[in-house]
Amino acid sequence: MKKRANVVDSPKKNGMNGVTEQPESTVLASLARRPTRRDKGNIGSKISANQATPVATSDSVIVSWDARGDQGGLPEFLSFLDASLVQHGRTAAALWGMTTVDMHRRTAMTNADLQRVIANLPGYDLYVCSPAPELEALHPNLWTHLQVAIPKFQPALRAAFKTLRWDAGYLTELQPSVAFSTSHYYIGSSKFWVRYLKFLRDTTSTISDQAPRSTVRFLDQLTKASSLVAASHWSLFIDRLLPIFLRLNPSGLKVARIPISAAEQKMNTHLRKLREMKDVAHRTKSQWMASCWLHYRNTYLLNVAGREWCQRNLPLMTPSSIRFY
Repeated sequence: MKKRANVVDSPKKNGMNGVTEQPESTVLASLARRPTRRDKGNIGSKISANQATPVATSDSVIVSWDARGDQGGLPEFLSFLDASLVQHGRTAAALWGMTTVDMHRRTAMTNADLQRVIANLPGYDLYVCSPAPELEALHPNLWTHLQVAIPKFQPALRAAFKTLRWDAGYLTELQPSVAFSTSHYYIGSSKFWVRYLKFLRDTTSTISDQAPRSTVRFLDQLTKASSLVAASHWSLFIDRLLPIFLRLNPSGLKVARIPISAAEQKMNTHLRKLREMKDVAHRTKSQWMASCWLHYRNTYLLNVAGREWCQRNLPLMTPSSIRFY
């Protein structure tokens, strides 16, 4: 039986939305927990050539990497992607991408498993996975998660968005579950990578050249947040850009989200209901349902994380007004 995936249709069909959510019963995610420092398989880290292990078929090439011990940053990552695009553009592979070397421990899937899922979902330009299903339930989007993990990121994000002339509302809007994905697990066609790499280079070069120096210095730093993979702040910024790329570049790309059921099995009832409520609110554009989600979420976190944590973090993950992606 073929596995199902949530499908993101062409942004043209949804105007500014860029992402089409499917019924909540089909929403599947990947990682059941937040990555830790020990994972260190992060896009912003320098790729260890002696650790890269390609897994190839006639249809796809997937490279696993282990960046432990390396502390390279943005230039190394983009150069690696550029080189890989050239290399795999010369092969018969229709798709290529990367995973972390500890993918099986984190997702109960191997690269071969991933390729089999992709083979059962042909015809897409990009295949993605969600970073953690609990984030879909608790956060409006991945930007708010970043600001909770690293509160000092907030002024840097606002300065970067202002430099790029992006709507600051992107940082707090409610996004559906299918918009949560991580570039640790992007498997795409050359059509996607050529456009996305250009978008990344244009975005990062604009920030580097035009943003306040304090913002650039902050992005160059390595994160010390214990709840995130050790990486430069640049990589954490890039990791959340796909929904904006799809919104600003309505180029007809078709995106499928790969189901990883092991993570779903670790979700408790409250998290499942919270995610479902937020997705219903988004699909129906219901301010009332979104308010119900916020109240339920806050109550859940108060019981799970405690009053002190909530007083410190809820303001960072709660929009002042409801806006839908």
